Amino acid sequence: MVSAIRYLYRFAVQDHHLDTSTAPSVHLDKPRRLPGTRRAPSAHQLTQINHVAATTGDDPDLDTLVLRIHLETTCRTASALTLRGRDPIPTNARSDCQAKTEPCTGSPSPPH
Repeated sequence: MVSAIRYLYRFAVQDHHLDTSTAPSVHLDKPRRLPGTRRAPSAHQLTQINHVAATTGDDPDLDTLVLRIHLETTCRTASALTLRGRDPIPTNARSDCQAKTEPCTGSPSPPH
């Protein structure tokens, strides 16, 4: 929020609607960003997740397969949902998947 207010006042000063000495945003300190909380799950957590997926739910085989796709290819959810049967390339253990905005060819996939 502070960043947006500073941005607005900076343009007001540039357009000569305000004087630099009267712009309140000059005296505001921009708050520091908090450190990110995203991190990879531990090996123990992955084991627990895989165990729950393999032993519960309506289709444990599919759940386990989806988890393996994410773990072994590091593709995002949308990429996993758009995978087709022709996407895995068995000759070089690669898979074609869709990234956020464009195709990302050559994601590693395990040979079967």
